[in-house]
Amino acid sequence: MYRTKCIKLLLLFIFITLTTSGCDKSSEDIIKIVSDDHAMVKEHSEFKVENALNEGLINLRAGNIQKSIEILEKFITYYPTNSLGHYYLGKAYFENNELNKSLHHTKQALYDKTLTNELAGPIIGKGVLGRVFVTNEVIEEKNLALKPKACFDKNTPVIYASLEIINAPSDSEIEAEWVYELPKNEQVKVNSSLFKANGSKNALVSVKKPTSEWPAGKYRLNVYINGEKNTDLTFYVF
Repeated sequence: MYRTKCIKLLLLFIFITLTTSGCDKSSEDIIKIVSDDHAMVKEHSEFKVENALNEGLINLRAGNIQKSIEILEKFITYYPTNSLGHYYLGKAYFENNELNKSLHHTKQALYDKTLTNELAGPIIGKGVLGRVFVTNEVIEEKNLALKPKACFDKNTPVIYASLEIINAPSDSEIEAEWVYELPKNEQVKVNSSLFKANGSKNALVSVKKPTSEWPAGKYRLNVYINGEKNTDLTFYVF
């Protein structure tokens, strides 16, 4: 019973995180993803693969869970490495209370860095804090972060956080704290950056790779304004 509850909470966290990052794509986006990934579209009887992912999602949103599962299971027999297929199938099994199957397919999607980074997006802080995201693609001389990411390789040299400051009062104190999360939500501090802000600016802070490599797992960026926590953002290292 306890294990089941833990699995359910974990899956809920993953679905909420990815959905708010933009995972529920439009029909056009989904069809484009399938077409781009697979030049040759296969057909079997009346089952059209190019429409299956979209139909599976439509049925999932409409509450036709069993129908959604049937369609998406067929889809991944053709495209077993398609992460969006696994992601939506994981959601469908979750709604059907088949948690072990949900966890299996959700893992398949989550461990695809390409998909997870595609779904990554900035979060919006409160008050003087606007868009916040992490990345490893920056133009340092322009203090510019290029693309939000949610997953990083263990050998990534530097991970950056982009913080948008909006109309901050004079001498506002901003702290970006990097932590590594252990089981039971225990956090180990990796590093922190503290700076003063006044007015509006885009701030870029960073943390360097440890001597060998980043420990694999879940990390969190906590952002504090004048000593009070404003927001946090989760990312992963694989």
